[in-house]
Amino acid sequence: MYTRKFIKKIAASALAGAMVLSLSNVLPINAQEVEDSEELFVEEYVTDESTGDSYESNNQVSDATTGRYNKVTFATIHDENDVDYYEMEISDTSKEICIILTNIPSGCDYNVELVKVDGAGNIIDEMQDFESGTLSEVLIGNVTSAGTYYVVVSPAANVENNYSSLNYKLYFGEHYRTGGYGWIDTGYDINFGYHKAGSGRTYSDWYTVNLTNNTSIPDGALVTKFYLDGTTGNGAYHTGFYKQLRANGSGVQFADKSGGIDVMYSNDNGPYPVKQSWSFRGYVSASTYFVWEPEILIMYRYPVTVANLRFLL
Repeated sequence: MYTRKFIKKIAASALAGAMVLSLSNVLPINAQEVEDSEELFVEEYVTDESTGDSYESNNQVSDATTGRYNKVTFATIHDENDVDYYEMEISDTSKEICIILTNIPSGCDYNVELVKVDGAGNIIDEMQDFESGTLSEVLIGNVTSAGTYYVVVSPAANVENNYSSLNYKLYFGEHYRTGGYGWIDTGYDINFGYHKAGSGRTYSDWYTVNLTNNTSIPDGALVTKFYLDGTTGNGAYHTGFYKQLRANGSGVQFADKSGGIDVMYSNDNGPYPVKQSWSFRGYVSASTYFVWEPEILIMYRYPVTVANLRFLL
């Protein structure tokens, strides 16, 4: 155990009591990853060091800031006695939650933790992993019970002048978020030429879209649905049109699908990364110079990390 200035502040806020470390499946992350300093979704800017940020006064449970779940918040520790409380409601304990404190001002050392209190103000659950200096603090895990929790940002003890008018960046919410890539025109015009009915199938070549280094897709994104459009083209006569899809980086070819806009793959917890090479082709039973102009749409889930905060609204 360690002593910390934050315990004294809890006592001053009527939260004193025995701390029971009873959160389960908690994974503290040592935040040596690259700091993401781009403030792409700033909602409030702080200009007055003496009054702090626009969420003040939120120095205790009764004044906790609400409405910030699944959002990125910019705020400050503006004096040595400042502590920021944020309220979060958790109803589904099966979902991992994530707390990230980053963008800590130079020369400062802030801590973040998650606490749950009983009716008497005693802390009954706690999640923490304090890093030193400006290293990001990242907490990922499942809480043991549903209810109201508080994310608390405080200055670490034994650091002089440990406050700033500059913003820290805070996220708390679900560890996995959803997003999408597309509809994207692949840029290919696939001509099946003239193919007489009753003479078997005519296959096109394989065509590839490489998303491995696509920076518009979050790192670690996993495919939940992959759509391949079979309706876009020149409208020429064709029949028996089927589409094929391969995840080249995963060594998987999915089932053939026929028709218009088809879900080529679907899995809410899919194991296949979006950022890999994807190939597709088609075949027909008959064609009078049918040209296919494939478009793709990929829906995905991705983990919230320091680097992926820029994808959050």
